[in-house]
Amino acid sequence: MYAKAIQEPIRDPMRHVLYFPETSTEPIFSMLAFDEQGTVGGLEHHFTGASAQEIKRLSFHNCYLPYFVQINYDTNFRRERALAENKSFGLPFRGPVVVLTYDLEIALSGPALNVDTTIMGPLMDYVKLCHEYDGPKFIEQPQQRYTKSELEDIMGTPAKSG
Repeated sequence: MYAKAIQEPIRDPMRHVLYFPETSTEPIFSMLAFDEQGTVGGLEHHFTGASAQEIKRLSFHNCYLPYFVQINYDTNFRRERALAENKSFGLPFRGPVVVLTYDLEIALSGPALNVDTTIMGPLMDYVKLCHEYDGPKFIEQPQQRYTKSELEDIMGTPAKSG
């Protein structure tokens, strides 16, 4: 299905995304609309009370996937709302999370791809990496985790735990 989506222009503006409500341990398939330029519409409906500026996007690519993954979450930087820890992702994610996938070549210049459950393994691995890894976040997820001394060599400074 992925190859077909790349070979043929996608005419349907609706795409499946994975929605992780903050109170559920399982995702829900949801639909979002995209225009020809790839602009997503309706994302804010998944983030009640959040302004567009409070929705942060974190993207990663796993070399075993033919697309990159975008994680959308509420930063609540104004601290005006009480957001519970997301039961699927855990900290640092609070509130709902919406996951989209994009073609590696077209990227954000076109609509997202339809998400399916094949991203769950790499997605949860990346979330686990976010919990455990103290260093810089890479767009392409490192295939190995650095030790503290390796991280200090890369960064040129002592690694700090936060």
